[in-house]
Amino acid sequence: MSKALSNLFTLIIAATGVPVTLILTYLHFNPEQSVGCTAGPTGCQGVLQSQYGHLGPIPTSLIGLGMYLIFIGLCLQRRNLLNAWRAEEAARATAYAAAVEPVDATARDEGTASSSQNLERTAPSTLPRQIRMLDMAVWGVALIGFLISWWLQYKAIFEIGAICPWCLTSALLVTMIFGLASHDFLLEGRPLQGEQKMLAGVSVFVLILAGIIGWPQLQEQLGKIRETTRRQKFMMGKDMREALIDRNMHIKGDPNSPVVVIEFADYQCPACREAFQMVQEYMRKDPKRFRLAFRHFPLAIASHPWARHAARAAEAAGKQGKFWEMHEYLFTNQDRMKEPNFSPERFADFARAIGLNVDRFNRDFASQEVEERVENDVMAGKVARVESTPTFFFVTRTTILMIRGQDAFKSVMDDPKHPVWQKAAAGQ
Repeated sequence: MSKALSNLFTLIIAATGVPVTLILTYLHFNPEQSVGCTAGPTGCQGVLQSQYGHLGPIPTSLIGLGMYLIFIGLCLQRRNLLNAWRAEEAARATAYAAAVEPVDATARDEGTASSSQNLERTAPSTLPRQIRMLDMAVWGVALIGFLISWWLQYKAIFEIGAICPWCLTSALLVTMIFGLASHDFLLEGRPLQGEQKMLAGVSVFVLILAGIIGWPQLQEQLGKIRETTRRQKFMMGKDMREALIDRNMHIKGDPNSPVVVIEFADYQCPACREAFQMVQEYMRKDPKRFRLAFRHFPLAIASHPWARHAARAAEAAGKQGKFWEMHEYLFTNQDRMKEPNFSPERFADFARAIGLNVDRFNRDFASQEVEERVENDVMAGKVARVESTPTFFFVTRTTILMIRGQDAFKSVMDDPKHPVWQKAAAGQ
């Protein structure tokens, strides 16, 4: 493949990457919108709003957009240099041809000598060196983009548990650019020698072996994502009441109370901790007024890296009949999850503190059953249009009232004439 052709292909691929990253940037700032991302428990939104979706205040998609624009700029500059080099070579060829075709022998000898002297006096062109530097620049940017893109794909699939088709498309585009750049910078005009061929063969063998070893784990994870997607579609087919009221949700309070308050919260959310204290106080003052049902809605944001783990810890404690004890312990010790050395293994210390069988807790904490319990709550929250935490639903026999935030919750609780209490008193 000629340099001009590979440069053209790189330019086209980079231009394709621009709208892909623009779509990702749009989704980052408009997470409520949907452009076909439904795979996995959180889809595009979960990937983009996770700790890997931004570098400080800058969305990762904007960094990707900048990378593609750099590719376009480098390729346009390389095209101009290639055209100039082609024109220069043509001019040199024309000059050489004119030098060896005079009309008679004497003129030919004189013309050849004169032209040869002129060609020898011409300074060597700097264009090949400039083109070579651009080849290196394109390859360097492509190598960095290739490594970061597939690292992000690994994190999305194995840590976040989601596949964003736009992110995957961008990774594939960068891979194609990296292949073309490697051909231009490393292989063009350089036939591989014995040791180089051996090194290339070993590298290919290692990559194939790594793929064979990792394929079962990838298949297993993709199967989990497909199952989560299937469950998500099933949940989306339910109405709000069906999604909100789950026979397996954790409930406490007077079973005869006509009002059920369903709370969607995040164990790393400071506002949720305030709401926890507020709800506890209201239940202590008037234990027959309402029942409380708690459902998980861990936010996929950088400041809440352990929110989903905490939800799993609560569910694992629930397997031993101590959901509410762990629920209280998590909120009371929320600041411990902000410590720099905190890790998921520390939840075993929480389990030990409330008197759980730690070995069983660890098994349940890592189980698919517990993960599915958390995921079902998240899906139910999405169906019910939960967007932030804490979000409360006051549910009576015939009505559902959504309240966002602890202040709004307090205003309903402190108003005895609120329609919720009036309808509950009337059996509605």
